[in-house]
Amino acid sequence: MPSIQCTRTLWRRLDRATRVRERVPERIFQGVVLGNWIAKMFRYDKRELVIALDERTYAVVLFPLSPRYHFRPHFAAALAGLLEDLGVPASVVAQECAAIQFAPLTRLDSSPVLETLSHAQYLCELD
Repeated sequence: MPSIQCTRTLWRRLDRATRVRERVPERIFQGVVLGNWIAKMFRYDKRELVIALDERTYAVVLFPLSPRYHFRPHFAAALAGLLEDLGVPASVVAQECAAIQFAPLTRLDSSPVLETLSHAQYLCELD
């Protein structure tokens, strides 16, 4: 089951809004290709943004954090935009976005992918 792994800052900002794994319907994740996401928050031009990277494909999405109770819808919308731009069929886009809506949030202490995410953040800030 894919999860969204949040850095300490994002974890605190989301007020530990976790989902109990047992309550997540397994059928939501059947056929999902994307894996775990690593997500972190950063500030740019007085805005709080979230950058997330898929561990399997290194796909990167960027979206606003505020309001924080829209974290999952913003994440799913950013992912949908990316997949649509890549020409992924609408049924697959819907399936991957549904997985984001139900993926459990976990706290990330360290990951080798975190450095790659920091590089992606740097490129976003340059752009």
